[in-house]
Amino acid sequence: MLYTTQLQFAYPGGQPFAFPDFQCEKGETLLITGKSGSGKTTLLHLLAGILQPTGGGVWIDGVDLATLQGSAIDRFRSQQIGLVYQKPHFVASLSVLDNLLLPSFFGQKKRSTQQLRHLADQLGIAHTLSKKPFQLSLGEQQRAGIARALVNEPPVLLADEPTSALDDENGHKVFELLQEQALQRGASLIVVTHDNRLKAVVKRQLQLH
Repeated sequence: MLYTTQLQFAYPGGQPFAFPDFQCEKGETLLITGKSGSGKTTLLHLLAGILQPTGGGVWIDGVDLATLQGSAIDRFRSQQIGLVYQKPHFVASLSVLDNLLLPSFFGQKKRSTQQLRHLADQLGIAHTLSKKPFQLSLGEQQRAGIARALVNEPPVLLADEPTSALDDENGHKVFELLQEQALQRGASLIVVTHDNRLKAVVKRQLQLH
């Protein structure tokens, strides 16, 4: 589903990164680990098409991201990639439900309120849909962030440190939710983390140096 070849990136005036080749198939989970500064988040942004590589490439479902420019990459990302952030970002003035509707608007995939309520119910946040994001607990915000990433049923899920701010119980629940949803949808799940709790339960790991 997703693979890279000779992927490279350099920030202006910075040390260049050269990433090892890897792939992640449908329904598979891959952890990307490494010390601070090893390029974990940079790699995630390359996989999402947020950054453009200085060498090599990223392919998702046979599409070379380098061939997509402007609105095309934005549309592709909205339709094909679900992003789960360490700290979820929401539009503060909108309800949780309206925040969940945004990806389907930008991805040009219509989702009914009933479909979103069903997804929210699966993730245990149906009772929060009429609230504003600031009224949610940290765990509820994380689950809402996962729901937003899943709205368009993307074939690729990318998560950036999704459990680092959570205690053991909530961290375990959030990661289980991610894996369950990825398996149900046959999506590739790639998680950037330095969380040793996740390293102990996931077999496939890519360590950056």
